Amino acid sequence: MYNKFIDMLTILGTVGILILVCLFSVLHLQIGPPMVEATPFQVQPISKGGTGATTAADARTNLGVASETHASRHESSAADEIDVTPDMITLAEGKIVVGAATGEGEATTEIPNLTATVALSSDDTWSGLAYTANGGATITQWKVVFIDPNDTDSEWQVADADVSGDAPAWGVNVEECSNATECTVLYRGCFRNDAWQGVWDDGQLLFLSDTPADTTCTDDDCYGWTDTAPSTTGDVVQPLGRVRDDGSTSCVICVDVDHVNGWATVP
Repeated sequence: MYNKFIDMLTILGTVGILILVCLFSVLHLQIGPPMVEATPFQVQPISKGGTGATTAADARTNLGVASETHASRHESSAADEIDVTPDMITLAEGKIVVGAATGEGEATTEIPNLTATVALSSDDTWSGLAYTANGGATITQWKVVFIDPNDTDSEWQVADADVSGDAPAWGVNVEECSNATECTVLYRGCFRNDAWQGVWDDGQLLFLSDTPADTTCTDDDCYGWTDTAPSTTGDVVQPLGRVRDDGSTSCVICVDVDHVNGWATVP
């Protein structure tokens, strides 16, 4: 009898332990571990240079971001502004690109759809890219000009294909200017001069002339423009642009003057 009583207590004790284990497991699943408050994720701005400058790759490594598709947005402020200097401006693929020439934090800004119109609506107008500098003499409108690399004043002078040092041309003067006053010189774009209508055929390629003083415009050669490439030994052969002549009243010249690589010397 005593043994049976002991066996019953043992069974009840075992059952009780199993019940307690089950209850504890259920309560643990419902309550769960203590909640931990999340720390806000912060991204530090990437410096554009100077002490402690960080590249974008370093920022991703430091923040544990492995994917290139992850990115952070940094609002700009006055401290983030970049001073633009001439060496930071380039023209590429029809766009003006402004950006830091070197250094970390390099940034670029593009101004797309830079265009020059061929359909100029009135006489003595122009559209395109131009240089500005002072004239070294009085220069007539639509004269082809250059800057002598040995001229410390960097002033415009009339270009000449057969005078040593007076070529290559840089562009065409768009408005008469006098000595020591600013001249605007078109180098890529179009200008309209109806006085030249009929001088050249539509579509003709024009070159820098070896007789820039000729202003009669009756022999396909005027104001430093000619449809015949110079051929004398030592002359500079430099294409300047093409004619758009409507055969009636207007003449438009579209120029693309390259003073770096767009010319050669007759051997």
